[in-house]
Amino acid sequence: RLLFQTIITTYPDSPYLPMSKLAVGDSFYLEGSTSALIQAAGAYQDWLTFFPTHPLSDRVVLKIAESEMRQMGLPDRDATRAKRAETKLKALLQQYPDSVIKDDARQRLREVQDNLGMHNLLVANYYYTLSVDQKKGGLKGSQSRYREIIDKYPNFSQMDEVLYKLAVTYLIEEETDQAAKYFQRVVRDYPNSD
Repeated sequence: RLLFQTIITTYPDSPYLPMSKLAVGDSFYLEGSTSALIQAAGAYQDWLTFFPTHPLSDRVVLKIAESEMRQMGLPDRDATRAKRAETKLKALLQQYPDSVIKDDARQRLREVQDNLGMHNLLVANYYYTLSVDQKKGGLKGSQSRYREIIDKYPNFSQMDEVLYKLAVTYLIEEETDQAAKYFQRVVRDYPNSD
């Protein structure tokens, strides 16, 4: 990093400046600790500020998203990092639609959205358990979380569970038309589901 910083500060007009700044970010990224990943994301963001039209811009945006992804944690933890990664990946796909790394970005986006969907599912299941098993309030809370998963994360890996439990909440509320709609989706779209 010291050698790259020397290039950056001593030779501001050097053709190696973009790669030197990028290498500083990469060195933090490869270090991999939480503080290093935060510094890597900052270095990459700084790089984008200076070189927004560089041919490697799309890869740098992906690196920022991956830096956030590596800090995500389990779905039952704070979802802030996952939301940041999702935002960066969506921006990447929107700003660079013809990028050669768009398939990688889509795959990462699916992973992040699955994490976010699981986060919402855990919260929804908590409210669901309160309302169904313990006969306490919570139906509206679980319904809103289940609907959010359906709306925001259509490729969620456990969508059959989401649809089923949402249908059960409507059944409890005696809204049979709504319940039937979601039960039909489970039967139609997930015939091998438990």
